[in-house]
Amino acid sequence: MIQQARNGQSDHGSPAIPETLLRLAEAVALIDVAYLADTQGRLLAASQGYRELMDLAVDATMVPPRHAGIVAAAVRDGESLGGTEMLGRGLGASAHAARHVPVRLPSGEIVGVLGVLIDAKEDPAGNRASRDRRRFQDFIRASADWVWETDRSGAISFVSDRVTEALGLPPILLLGRPFDEIGRSVSSDAQRVTIGAAMAARRPFRGAEIAIDDREGNERRFLVNAVAAFDDRGDFVGFRGTATDITPQRRAELLAGQAREELRAAHTELERKAAELAEALNRAHASERAKREFLATMSHELRTPLNAVIGFADILAQSEGRTPAPRVAEYAGDISMAARHLLRLIGDLLDVAAMDGATLRLQPVATEIGQLVAKARAMMLPQAAAGGVAVQMRVDPPDLAAHADPTRVLQVLINLLVSATKRTPAGGAVLIAAGVTADMVVIEVNDGGSALTPREGEQLFDAFGRPGSSVLTRPDLGLGLDLPIARGLARLMGGDLALHATGPAGSVFRLTLPRAQAVVAKP
Repeated sequence: MIQQARNGQSDHGSPAIPETLLRLAEAVALIDVAYLADTQGRLLAASQGYRELMDLAVDATMVPPRHAGIVAAAVRDGESLGGTEMLGRGLGASAHAARHVPVRLPSGEIVGVLGVLIDAKEDPAGNRASRDRRRFQDFIRASADWVWETDRSGAISFVSDRVTEALGLPPILLLGRPFDEIGRSVSSDAQRVTIGAAMAARRPFRGAEIAIDDREGNERRFLVNAVAAFDDRGDFVGFRGTATDITPQRRAELLAGQAREELRAAHTELERKAAELAEALNRAHASERAKREFLATMSHELRTPLNAVIGFADILAQSEGRTPAPRVAEYAGDISMAARHLLRLIGDLLDVAAMDGATLRLQPVATEIGQLVAKARAMMLPQAAAGGVAVQMRVDPPDLAAHADPTRVLQVLINLLVSATKRTPAGGAVLIAAGVTADMVVIEVNDGGSALTPREGEQLFDAFGRPGSSVLTRPDLGLGLDLPIARGLARLMGGDLALHATGPAGSVFRLTLPRAQAVVAKP
């Protein structure tokens, strides 16, 4: 039965037997007449002499009826029960001194009852009783770190040798000292009163935590359990108890508590940082929305008067009925050119705001690339000619088509040609060539400018990021939005725009767009 209990379950389906009971059960066989039962009266172990006196079957699972009530009373009251019992049959019966003792865990919980019976007739000198008493004390000591006893006045009268292992102090240093002076309570004041009151009232107490300094001055913690002791006449003789070292447990709890506090503090700090980041992100989003709304609003507000300025400048330059004075015509032309330039900048700002806010709407269809390349070249010829730059084109095959928004493709091509024309010196040429790969349309614009460094190549695609450019100091360069807008539009249409190559002969910018067949051709 005990062997099965070691594996976590008794024969009767009860929970695993505590290790304290297992140790006691193994030692019961060393006592002539003894038994061990759990709190329900189930028989965990019995010596051969006990089985013979009680006439127990080999497979008996419960204590005999005469001891069942004693076990229940010991468990209920938490007190040791003793007396003289007549055991055996007929003329063979003999008197036995009996002691039924509750077995406790270090926490004070009662988990069983140990009974020891000594045949007084066969041992008139008490030698066997003394031997069994020593064995019994050894079993109790095995369940705790050290045991102790007091006299009637509460002074320590006995301390086991194992106190030396626990505290490094010889037992003789503790003898004669009041129990409440060897350690200090580390729990609430109510517990100290409970220990004192229990000892004064001669009541058992358990689970009391005390602190004792060892020989090195280090504090150690112990859980103390004790019961009042009485002699055979019922007179109080002192207290007997056990002390279990729980210092490692308390240290582990302290470290765990510190770790919990550190984790709690870290969690609080992370929550604070997260709140700050969320607030900063909300402010950033609000600022971004405000910027886009401001750009869109101001752009629209500026468009109306600029369109009026352009219109009136054109009327002034083409006055009906008379030819305007040369200087008036020149001023009107300057006004119209500047207003158109501002109108184009406003359009760029609107495109940037729309792409940032993901509000730009495209209408992709099958688009003939050759026509758009020719149209973009024609629109750029006057500006290129004014700068002494030739614009050449090549489209192969002629019927090349892309799946894209034609208006936005034309805008991208014009932006590429504007940028290339600005970078090409007078007398140079810009080449725009369109071809095809497996699933993409490829358009390359080759300018005649100087070589670009990798950093300069990246800055060309950063909105407002062109180094040294200013619409006030270099109006010919604008805001530097041509290539960023072109790349943004290309990616929205499923393609891309990048600097493909650069060198002394100029730079090549490559635009890719999905072929019309790859997108629109469906079963």
